Amino acid sequence: SEADEALSAALGAVFRDHPDALSAAQWVARLSRSGVDAVELASISALRAAHTRHAAHGCDVGLGAPTFIFTRHDDHPLGTLTMFAPCSVRLSGAAAGLRVPLSHAPKYGAHTLEVLAEARVDAAPLLARGAAATSWSTHYLPAAPPEQAAPRAVEPPAAETDAEEAPRLFSPVPPTTAARSLLPSTLRPIRTLHAASPRGGPKTAQCPVCLGAMAQPIRLSCAHALCFACAERCSEAGHECCPVCRHPHMLDPERLGARRDAWRAAYGGWRKGGASGAAGEVASIVAPRRDGGEAMEKPHSRRAGDLFLLGSREGPRRPDSASADLMKARTITSADR
Repeated sequence: SEADEALSAALGAVFRDHPDALSAAQWVARLSRSGVDAVELASISALRAAHTRHAAHGCDVGLGAPTFIFTRHDDHPLGTLTMFAPCSVRLSGAAAGLRVPLSHAPKYGAHTLEVLAEARVDAAPLLARGAAATSWSTHYLPAAPPEQAAPRAVEPPAAETDAEEAPRLFSPVPPTTAARSLLPSTLRPIRTLHAASPRGGPKTAQCPVCLGAMAQPIRLSCAHALCFACAERCSEAGHECCPVCRHPHMLDPERLGARRDAWRAAYGGWRKGGASGAAGEVASIVAPRRDGGEAMEKPHSRRAGDLFLLGSREGPRRPDSASADLMKARTITSADR
């Protein structure tokens, strides 16, 4: 209403133009003395730090419990996990003694044999031809291996310079990197070089291949990134690994996109009850091609369609200058080792 809008404008003017620069906590105290309830806003990080409880101790779902409650699970199949407590429904009276959380949800497919047995269906032939499955993936969720088995990559220290980072380009795969499970790019931070702005402004991400400003970055599962164009050129030159850490990885952006979409569609269909695609690890999205095993992949662009139709009859393309430089760098480092 107009009255509410006028009140809001008046209060805004008071907070904005008050001669004393009061903090949020001071405003809360002053309003409280005047009989007005106010709460200082806090970040989710602060709320999480203040209201996290161990899951083994349960949490109070009574009407007087805090609004935000988080529980930490040390025995979750994903590893150590902190999540919102399932306390959306508040109880009063004797029922307030309910303890949450409940047991963890079973892994998808865990009850396949039990359900088929109840329906008096022989599971063996269905499992043999892939019409049913007892598990979608090795891990609890296909895209999230247990925390202990897949430590996350970290950003380089702020003091690290381009000169310090550059010698590690085209280096052998560190043992810790080789042992990691492949994760989708959305689950890992990117590690890139940074070039300072010519006028001292904010730094911009630098492609490790062309050493230019990162244009349309392609994020790899090993936590590195490179330009879309550089990824295309590297793929056309026959490279099937990260140019920074040499982790095996398909680099063709269009094929990666097609694989990702197909994997998501199959996984989504399976979760809705479909039998198709009831198997497969997320690592299959980025796995390099093997002996032309993808010759019949569905074309996903005009250029990819040409490769699909003519790839078996055409020889390898002649690498351009950028690809040739990359190949030389790989040859030099191989000789050094």
